Amino acid sequence: MTEPVQVQRPSIARVWRQLGGADCWLQLRTSDGDLARFTDAVDRANAGSADRTDGSEVVGAFATGTSRGFVVQLIRADTSAAVQDWAANLAVELAAAGFTGKLGGAPEAAAPRCLTTAVPLPTGYVAYALDPTAADDPVRKKVGWLVSPAATERIAELLDRWARRPGAELLLRQNLYLLSVQLPDAAAQLVNAVTETGMAGLDFVVDKDRYALHTALSFGGDGVFQVVSSPDDWQRQVELLTAAITALPADTEQAYLRVGYPNRISHDQIDALQPLPGIDEADVRYHKDLLDRYLPDAHGVQVVRTAHLTNAHDLSGWQVTDLGHGRHLVRAADLAPWYGQPLPHPDVLARARADFAGALLTRQLIADHRPG
Repeated sequence: MTEPVQVQRPSIARVWRQLGGADCWLQLRTSDGDLARFTDAVDRANAGSADRTDGSEVVGAFATGTSRGFVVQLIRADTSAAVQDWAANLAVELAAAGFTGKLGGAPEAAAPRCLTTAVPLPTGYVAYALDPTAADDPVRKKVGWLVSPAATERIAELLDRWARRPGAELLLRQNLYLLSVQLPDAAAQLVNAVTETGMAGLDFVVDKDRYALHTALSFGGDGVFQVVSSPDDWQRQVELLTAAITALPADTEQAYLRVGYPNRISHDQIDALQPLPGIDEADVRYHKDLLDRYLPDAHGVQVVRTAHLTNAHDLSGWQVTDLGHGRHLVRAADLAPWYGQPLPHPDVLARARADFAGALLTRQLIADHRPG
């Protein structure tokens, strides 16, 4: 006799492996029931797991709907056997609640076409302030997300608030795994994803071919914001990105708008389209301790600290706005040469680098600050 809810064990094992043998998502493909009943079944499965005596701590959380049914995230899913046992318990509870369907690993969503093009666009890069206590926590060091828990919550709330659009499809990314979900607020899921895997993000897709809001968090404390739309819309892109990078000045080490390809998930290619002056991306990545005083490059729009202003040669030709908390928004008077074309005009960039001389990171400065 066929079970009302069929457990697809190979699918669950595959998704668990793809997500690195940690937190993973299960999907019930069904046309039955509602979210309230699905959530109740998850709660009952959790209660049954609490009685286990083998040390397993798997728990289902963040139950929500999708276009094909319902999904739930498994937290502390450390072993495949524990995941399979929890899924079997959930299938029993779902059947008791009147559900039918197939319970398996949640399939990965495909990135929309607009995020896979090679058309450069203004991109917001943020280096969030690191938590000095993270270096003493071996678990956080291994995961790689080194921002304080309180700041992480504020950042996640910002990403959801900034990118969310009515009627848009929500794609939640955990590490490199992309999942289509329906959530009125994805901040809690984003916090969990980045603190567990070191990389996470939210995409709100308005039009798969033309328009999406893309966000990402990655190792260290890096954030990325993109408004993926027509190049002719660069002024609106810059406006929205500026709002994103100035929203949390107290949690920001520095930030800037720089041209990048769509769907960036980290800062590891900030020099792919436009070389940095005398350094490369690795010099920035491995010397984050210098970012409170030095900048990787000059940009048409950037958020800096007071120390950056002090070190800079001459910013009299720039618009400087105090953001509080020792942070400042520095903008060029004319942004068209910066973002109204594929790359900044060479003469404009050269003049800007001369203005910011003294505040720009160099290999000599790296050597001078090397311990010992």
